[in-house]
Amino acid sequence: MKRTHRALSAALAVVLASSLCTIPAYAVESDAEPAPPGRVQADETAPNQSPEADHGPGSEVPDASGTAEASGSESQTRTENTTEPTASPLQAENASRSAVAPPAGELRVTLTEGRPAATAGTVYEVALADSDGVQVGAQQLNLSLEGDSWSVARFDGLADGSYTLSVRAPGIAPYSQKIDVKGDSSAVELYVGDLAADPQAPARIGVLVPGDVNGDGTVDDADASAIIDDIEAGAASPACDANGDGTVSLADLETAVSSFDRVAVEATVARSLPPAAVEAAPGEGTEVASGSLDEVVGADAKPVSLRASEAISDEHPVEVSFDLAKDSEQAPQLGGMVINVPPSGDHAPEAGRLLVELTDGTVREIGISRAEARAAFFRSSAPTAVIDENGTVVVDFGGQIAVKKVTLVITKTQGGTNLAEVSKVEFLNNMEERIPEPELNIPGELSAVAGSKQFSVSWKAETNVTGYELSISANGREEVKRTTGTSLSVTQFDEQKPKHGTVFTLKVRSQNGAWRSDWSGSVPVTPKAEKVPDAPEGLSLKGTYRGFSASWKNMEDTDSYNLLYREKDDENGAYTEVRGLTKASCTVDGLKDGTEYQVRVVGVNEIGESSPSVPGIVATANVNPAQLPAYRLVNTKDADGDYLNHIVSATYSAHDGKASMVDSPLDDASGVARSAYGLFDDDYTSYLHVKDWDYGGHYPAFNKGVEVTFDQPQTLGMVSFADVQDGVPYGRVSVSYVDDAGAWQTVQANVQMRTGENGRKYVLAKLPQPVTSSKVRIGMGHSWSSGNVVVAEMRFHAYDSLENDIMALYADDLHLELKDDVTSAAVDELQQRLDTPDPASGEFNPYRVELQVELDNARKLLATQGLEGTVRVHNGISSARDNRSLGISGLNAWQPLGAVVAEGDQIVVYAGAKGAVTGKEAPLRLVVSQQHPESSNVSKTIATLKVGRNEITIPSLSSLDVEHGGQLYVEYTGDNDAADWGVRVSGAQAVPVLDLYQVDDPAERLARTTAYVQALEAYVPALEESHDKLHGADGSAAVRYGYDPKNCILNATDVMLDQMMYSVPAQQMLAGAGSGTADERAARLLASFDAMDQMMELFYQHKGLAGSFDAGTDAAVVKSNLLPSQHLNIRYTRMFAGAFMYAAGNHIGIEWDSVPGLGKGSPVVVDGDGEKASGSYFGWGIAHEIGHNINQAQYAYPEVTNNYFAQLSQTDGTSASARFSYDEVYDRVTSGDEGRTGSVFTQLAMYWQLRLAYDAGGAYQLYDTYQQAFDNRFFARVDSYARAPKTAPAPEGTELVLGGGEKQNIIRLASAAAERDLTDFFQRWGFTADEATKAYVSQFPAETRALSYANDDARAYARSHEEAGAVLDKDVAQAAAEANGSEVALSLGADASAGDSVLGYEIARLTTVDGAQQRQVVGFAQAAADGTASYVDNASSLGNRVVSYEVTVVDKFLNRSKALVLDPIKLTGNGLQDKSGWTVSTNMSSAQDSVPPATDDDPDAPAPKPASELMVDGKADTVYTGASDGEDPVITLDMGKPTEVTSLRYTLGAGAEGSAIGDYRIETSLDGENYTLIKEGALSLDKDGRASLYFDNGKDPWICTYDARYLRITAVGQAGRQLSVAELDVFGPSGDDVFFLDANGGAAGILKSDFVYQKADENLDKQFIPKGSLVFTGSYKGNPAYNVVVLYDENGNVVGGVNADGSTVASQIIMAPEPGDAMLGDVSEGSWVYWIEPGDLASMKLPKQVRAELYRVDNALTNEGQRLVSDSLPGDVPDNLPDVELGGNATVAAD
Repeated sequence: MKRTHRALSAALAVVLASSLCTIPAYAVESDAEPAPPGRVQADETAPNQSPEADHGPGSEVPDASGTAEASGSESQTRTENTTEPTASPLQAENASRSAVAPPAGELRVTLTEGRPAATAGTVYEVALADSDGVQVGAQQLNLSLEGDSWSVARFDGLADGSYTLSVRAPGIAPYSQKIDVKGDSSAVELYVGDLAADPQAPARIGVLVPGDVNGDGTVDDADASAIIDDIEAGAASPACDANGDGTVSLADLETAVSSFDRVAVEATVARSLPPAAVEAAPGEGTEVASGSLDEVVGADAKPVSLRASEAISDEHPVEVSFDLAKDSEQAPQLGGMVINVPPSGDHAPEAGRLLVELTDGTVREIGISRAEARAAFFRSSAPTAVIDENGTVVVDFGGQIAVKKVTLVITKTQGGTNLAEVSKVEFLNNMEERIPEPELNIPGELSAVAGSKQFSVSWKAETNVTGYELSISANGREEVKRTTGTSLSVTQFDEQKPKHGTVFTLKVRSQNGAWRSDWSGSVPVTPKAEKVPDAPEGLSLKGTYRGFSASWKNMEDTDSYNLLYREKDDENGAYTEVRGLTKASCTVDGLKDGTEYQVRVVGVNEIGESSPSVPGIVATANVNPAQLPAYRLVNTKDADGDYLNHIVSATYSAHDGKASMVDSPLDDASGVARSAYGLFDDDYTSYLHVKDWDYGGHYPAFNKGVEVTFDQPQTLGMVSFADVQDGVPYGRVSVSYVDDAGAWQTVQANVQMRTGENGRKYVLAKLPQPVTSSKVRIGMGHSWSSGNVVVAEMRFHAYDSLENDIMALYADDLHLELKDDVTSAAVDELQQRLDTPDPASGEFNPYRVELQVELDNARKLLATQGLEGTVRVHNGISSARDNRSLGISGLNAWQPLGAVVAEGDQIVVYAGAKGAVTGKEAPLRLVVSQQHPESSNVSKTIATLKVGRNEITIPSLSSLDVEHGGQLYVEYTGDNDAADWGVRVSGAQAVPVLDLYQVDDPAERLARTTAYVQALEAYVPALEESHDKLHGADGSAAVRYGYDPKNCILNATDVMLDQMMYSVPAQQMLAGAGSGTADERAARLLASFDAMDQMMELFYQHKGLAGSFDAGTDAAVVKSNLLPSQHLNIRYTRMFAGAFMYAAGNHIGIEWDSVPGLGKGSPVVVDGDGEKASGSYFGWGIAHEIGHNINQAQYAYPEVTNNYFAQLSQTDGTSASARFSYDEVYDRVTSGDEGRTGSVFTQLAMYWQLRLAYDAGGAYQLYDTYQQAFDNRFFARVDSYARAPKTAPAPEGTELVLGGGEKQNIIRLASAAAERDLTDFFQRWGFTADEATKAYVSQFPAETRALSYANDDARAYARSHEEAGAVLDKDVAQAAAEANGSEVALSLGADASAGDSVLGYEIARLTTVDGAQQRQVVGFAQAAADGTASYVDNASSLGNRVVSYEVTVVDKFLNRSKALVLDPIKLTGNGLQDKSGWTVSTNMSSAQDSVPPATDDDPDAPAPKPASELMVDGKADTVYTGASDGEDPVITLDMGKPTEVTSLRYTLGAGAEGSAIGDYRIETSLDGENYTLIKEGALSLDKDGRASLYFDNGKDPWICTYDARYLRITAVGQAGRQLSVAELDVFGPSGDDVFFLDANGGAAGILKSDFVYQKADENLDKQFIPKGSLVFTGSYKGNPAYNVVVLYDENGNVVGGVNADGSTVASQIIMAPEPGDAMLGDVSEGSWVYWIEPGDLASMKLPKQVRAELYRVDNALTNEGQRLVSDSLPGDVPDNLPDVELGGNATVAAD
């Protein structure tokens, strides 16, 4: 018996796999129900469309010729007048008929929406224009992932010529492509989104790039700035919705930034023969059973069934001929054809042939057969015809040939019937341009992670697909969600949040247009709540008639909400509750009129209720009529009480039927069409209702507005009107009028929302200049898409020159200088006029308060008292200057105006500049902020200022029940270096402000800061008094609150530095200055401000951003690397749940207690090496949040890369100052684990080590120019290349391309910056380079230094010592190893010549498998001060194996010595696995779970700390106790890497009696997705509270070994029960062992006589080892039925060699003691013999040493589970082999 042959046939076989280069196959089809299997071509009818109109919704229907709008005869005439293009081979047949036949060219454009979040619906205009630029057709395709995600635009009847295809949509970079039409059928496929497509590939899909807001064809900083502006303004412009989700948010900014530097990829034009050029006919014996052969050709084909007289066979085939030309001269040039047939079924063709007739009369025969398996796609010169698994016959003629006729002959179908089906036939011009069908790629590695009321799903990406479908099913319902990504967060099922405890079954499949792969295997997931909800945030309230509407942020972990409200005046009263709200909104009615209510919201889940939200305040609608002003009223009351005096007629424009008068008796009785007398009837129940947000205010037009004719020309100055009840404010009013020449003119009025004495609001629209006319038209509009226009009453007011006369006093736009002729008498005369009421109404001028301020200012100027408060606008701060791909966020260009305002305040803002024309729009925007806001309501842009005087009403930003209002800012939007704008605010409250922007003179900086501190010292103590005075009972309702320093809008200040602005409470900023005199406090604050300036400069230099460049620097380099002109902004805000600080789109939020810390910094003073000598920056948190905003987008990873800056701000150049532990770092980089670490701080070390290895200067060293920073700062080069990849080095011509995800990007960027191949360094960190990355980084020499062991102390040493080469490649390592069971203690040292340069020792474990040595780095030991170290290797997972160790010295320069290899050691042990790096996850909740609070050291919401880690902490006295809710408890162990496992030990723990696991199920997995059941049963504890569970294969009684990374333990049937686990231990192979016999017994010799190990009987032949054989003998522990021994020589070759069939020449037997009647099982001692028979020995060279390897299998018949379990130390083979005899009783395991 040659047992060895069986065991080794698998062990020694070498499997060779050849890979063929695959050309990616893309197709983009409709995502309607999968069409008949097989590829649907580009013009397949899209969902919900008829075949006659396959255009998208809303598109224009093609005319009768089939061409899109405007083709027809006009196109023909135009084409006939142009030069005829060169004829294409495909139009040969049409050539003779061109004079009479209509144009035959056609184009199909398939467009697929591929943006993962594009659910709102985007309208794409697909247009085609001829060579003259005249549009011949345009169609609109409305695409959405929740509707039709693909559609087709088709253009038919196209004359020959050159055309331009264009595709446009809001927020998408315009796409254009030249297409030549040559009487053929052309098709292109386009995709919107992030699709990897090779622009040089012969067959490719076209790609459109999202994020182009301004439509200039590129995505850059200008687009990002536009999105930020849109977010701030709340405008939600369609062009800013870059991700297509229907809203404008930071997600759109992320989409735009990810598209930086991306360009559109032009699609391949696939050409085919037009159907009209093909005549199809059935062959002899073939009839058409269904369908028509006239319709089977081309993109719009319909299936046809063909019938033979008998079952289809070679003798009775079905045939179809396709005549392509009447004579040879007309024959088209073709490269192949595509025939769609069913992929399976009785009528699916299985075999056949094609007869291809050429122009010379020859006929080529091409056999058709189905592909056995999917092969790689490659071109061949030989004709081929293969049916793939999609049911597509791809016919390649082997090149372009002229074809007259093709005959399809089908000789076999799958069902053997007499019917065969053909779905479609297309004749292709060039097969290389054909986009092949996608591979049948079923997504793998499907996994799901449960959350609270949600779950996340991910899977492995597949190639050549454009998206995926995820099937979610539960409770008999199924939903399919589409996405283009490889992960999905599921937050809704059956229009509700996923319910806790519900088991959802998930599966996924790939899609590419209409094609779908098969479904993957399914996985279950069950959402569960983890804690009570956080308090609801973002409460927004709106008053309505006797009620209010409320909405708030939809909070995680929340099942429902309770809304609580009460009258605000009843602050001690009980709340009324509205319970069980399932949506984050609510409407309450039945309340009192005009009453304020306080509102709060509470979140609820199955665990409990949240704390209440911050209270909000809302007032129900005031039902009193608005009190419109009567000052200088034109349309006074008539005798009937209507305001119609002087009005001859009043009408409203229909606005396409959207406008109507409601409940107006005057108009009902007028007999005039569209009369509007009801606007002047003093009745608020009659009104004009327009179902649109604009009625001529924004877009004046003849069909919009209210037209009034007066009895005589009137000179108007103002118009006022009011809504039925207070609603959305009006933003624009236009006044059109008929001038003296009879022409209509239009002016835009200045609009203010005023509040009357009864609290009702109305619109006061002041004309920019008086208008005299007898006919006017008034247009009005809200903000964009914000409610209908409703007008109840309207008034006209005669012009009063008083305001103009007062304004004429001033000589400048800022009103800082009076004209020379102004006198006190003139001012007094104007004062008298202002104090005189209108005699008719008794009312004063509506602008009396504002005009009084102007007169008061004039008197001050006359008295030579200057006016304060003019702010000079810095023209260097502007978003327009940051129109470039910086890859950072969080910037704004706001400049403080030193003023605070309250909601409803009416202020005047003056803007002026030298040479500016009064009344023209200025490049200035006014921004108002909310004091102490929630993160979503920080600010709003409220106006674009015009030159001169701007009257502004402050809107509301918040519904919170606190003071409404905040600081004012101006934003410069230009980029003119010479601009010198000034801004002054009147009507606001001044607050202290400090401007140190670009103030470099130390004395000036100190003077300004001292003045600022003095202002604070005067201002802050008086805050409460000022509040009571300004915000008391007589103050605005928006600020009528008791004094609360945390919410009072007066408690505000701004400090503007070079790259940072503080917007914080004045009281807390003063507190940050400490105590002492003003001078002392100023010095302290200034030092801190200097520290922030310095820190920001340092951070930006580490990013390669600078303000100074060497002379002659290329302009493109300057643009890419110039410091941002905008600043970051630290603002005082409310924290959301769990946060201590946060970073948002345009600010960094901090709370009250963090503000004084801004005054605690001090500038860093560096020593000669650029390291810190003194000084300190701010806490970890501030730098952490700054890092969130400025870490480079291309490789940013949240909570990791941003911490680079936090670490930079804290380091003192020592390892002790690192936030991470270097011991943990070394454990990580020697673990072999893949992917990111679980600790964000440990992961940070990867980036930090790169700085340590490649930075030339000290951490805090600042450089004078960009070039100096670039040369000396590693990450300056990294980020520079990220911003401009084409500038990165490419020594062998392969350019840097980004886009492979942050992992691949950082490998590429870091290698470029180092100009070294860093794949080994990143592999140590678990980042594996993909092929594209390898292609780029392989251009550089490999880094040989041990970067992954770098630390701060080593860098400090290296910078202060000369590298002497004491270690590099030298034999300096010294080591000794001692084994104690499975642990090996190593004593490590270095030769004295290494001196004090030793950093530590890399330890690699060496083992041998199949005769070959394997090396695994297992640890790194840092050297002590004396250069020595020790290390203990826990090799328990190996069992009884032989190991040796390789020790390498690593010095502080990161050089490696020569490796020292120690003598081999034999391990013994029980197989206990080392649990370092293990993680545990469970669906149980425990009272021991914790959520650490946010702190300055960890400012973002820290991750929860599950107590489940107690199960693997190695401490039996730390017991985990928890319970699951609604489903069986599951514990999953992740061991970090695949490991051999044989058993599991469970320890209950002291004091946990009664909570042990009962019934259990254990499963293993390698990928965390696919699990295999290996054991189940009932747990039985021993006296020590332990249970050891040995794994088996379910068939045999032996212990089995499994390869596993994951172990999943399920407590079956124990949902809701408290379970305890003190410790879980996993064991690997331990019992199997192998030895040679000792010297006395002899290990090798020549057999002296035959050794019979099996005697002959009636059933068995005699088996023996023949005399003269070379025998080796030894002992083993194990199972003789499942073990096999193999011997290897000193060179790793099998002793005896192998024969031609791969079997070993040697033979072996395993012997065990006779078991008697028992089963043969594991034995503690047995023998083995390995021999080479005499005939084979003659040609064999004897080895000098031999090693034994013992293998075990799980199945003795199939060798399943074969692996090495033990090996021996090497034994010497004597030169003179002794004679040996074998004997003794033994049983041989039968084979």
